[in-house]
Amino acid sequence: GDVVRECLAVDGTGEVVGVISDSFNRVPLVTTYAADIASNDLPAGIDLTLEGAAGAVDEGRAMAQIVADIAPGATITFATAGNNPTTFEENIRTFAALPGGDASLGNV
Repeated sequence: GDVVRECLAVDGTGEVVGVISDSFNRVPLVTTYAADIASNDLPAGIDLTLEGAAGAVDEGRAMAQIVADIAPGATITFATAGNNPTTFEENIRTFAALPGGDASLGNV
């Protein structure tokens, strides 16, 4: 991430990255989104289009941390993959329709 940003002078500014995973902020036992903001691991203002169900393990927040490290200027948005293919497809389409929504990533 650092080498690309330095050599190409890019940081993700103007891009929207949609993260699709199980959940974002459901497991407060280890850390929380607020703690990640305070530690500068994540920016404030991530759009939680659709949070995951209780009992999920917040893999989406970990993925968002990677995006924030690689492209700190990008806008990050999150949605759960849901419990069925229809929800997953709808969330991909939602991300694709966002201005600057050129990238989506998932781990489901």
